[in-house]
Amino acid sequence: MEWFGEFSARFAQGVSEELATLTRTRPTIIVNRIDATHLMNMETPEAVATLVAGFVRGLPG
Repeated sequence: MEWFGEFSARFAQGVSEELATLTRTRPTIIVNRIDATHLMNMETPEAVATLVAGFVRGLPG
């Protein structure tokens, strides 16, 4: 599947562009990036847990 690498890179670029547009047009939305793949909760569980905990702490109580 030699085409998959290029497809994956283009998909990631498209998602990045859409998220950048979203954060520019909706200032209440924050995008955090984790250096991991789609399985980020398995690859970097501490990073994911830190972001989720921070989000939950910021919710109105």
